[in-house]
Amino acid sequence: MADRLTDLPTGSAHRDLATGLSVELESPALRSTSGQHVVDCLLYTEMVIADSSIAWEFRQALRLTNRRLNEEKKLPVNQLQALALLDRHSSITAAELARFERVTPPAITAMIRTMEAEGWIERTSDPKDRRRIQIEITESGRQRLTEETTSAQGWLESAIAEELDDSERETLAAATVLLRRILQHKDE
Repeated sequence: MADRLTDLPTGSAHRDLATGLSVELESPALRSTSGQHVVDCLLYTEMVIADSSIAWEFRQALRLTNRRLNEEKKLPVNQLQALALLDRHSSITAAELARFERVTPPAITAMIRTMEAEGWIERTSDPKDRRRIQIEITESGRQRLTEETTSAQGWLESAIAEELDDSERETLAAATVLLRRILQHKDE
């Protein structure tokens, strides 16, 4: 967009990407000295930025929501993700867990030791290949996972109920469907 406010035409609304607010520029001091060229460039730039602005605002909202949800959790996110993965699968190897977490084998070994010391997971030998060690979630690990997810879920349910009216809750439900569709998009 324009580098200085003096480059912007008056009487037009411009979105501040940092705040998401539209700003009306009415001051004669803000009149463009470059004539129609600045107006044309600005209109083109605004068209290009419109989609990226939505994406930027959407990404910021997701980031802040994720941060707020994580504030409710006591466990580090990587341990919570590992427990959730182990809860969905009967057992996995340390290498599979490292790939899922996108960490090195030494890092996953340290995390496994910590979680095993807490009693949340246990290592067992693979019945088909005794050299392979499987990691499984324990009942204590399931309880811890439930506690963690319940606190975040409780905050979100409370915020939705208290902050949104019926119409806004319907809009949020519709947006959830769209979000799932966006998340299915594959890079070409």
